[in-house]
Amino acid sequence: VYDTAGDVERIRTRQYMADRFVGDDGAELDPAKWVRSGSAKPTIEGQAASFTVTDTPGSSGWMRSQGTLDSGYDTTYTLDLGDRTKSTKTRGYNRYVTGDSWDALEFKSDSDSAVLKRKVFGWTIPLGTTDVPTSGKVQVRMHSGQQWLHLKVWPDGDPEPEAWDLGVQNGAPSWWGKPEWQVTGSAPGTANTVTVDDVS
Repeated sequence: VYDTAGDVERIRTRQYMADRFVGDDGAELDPAKWVRSGSAKPTIEGQAASFTVTDTPGSSGWMRSQGTLDSGYDTTYTLDLGDRTKSTKTRGYNRYVTGDSWDALEFKSDSDSAVLKRKVFGWTIPLGTTDVPTSGKVQVRMHSGQQWLHLKVWPDGDPEPEAWDLGVQNGAPSWWGKPEWQVTGSAPGTANTVTVDDVS
């Protein structure tokens, strides 16, 4: 919020989305903040949102923010990709509208890179890649607007880098969405447990 001189007066955070997932192991996520779905719905484990997927076709879990729709988000979170020998797929959607319209950063647990993607009315557009540490947890920050995306990924525990790893402009319709995370197994070599934490 800015004052009449144009200086920052106060910062208004999206408290409806921020979550450290404090609770007993096995507990459900806060239903006031998250909608869970899929056969591998996340639960609280070790003070994080934990997705355990199997090799069984259709094994997938989602959590979507209960916050209001917005045209862009600045989202930061901690990601543990679990067993790094598995090809488990994790998507962090910065702005999910429908299955045919979204912005997302897609990880595979056994890969040293992640792919930034945008889907527009059924067409998936790869916009670039960024390096991912091959061990340990990572921090992710993704900032999106109606026609641009910025992101950075860095080792958990390190200071946040000043520069973005990737910044792209991509013509797209004006849409409004919400942050969401999806973890998918469904194929041999994908059974794994992936956690998301410290969402802000």
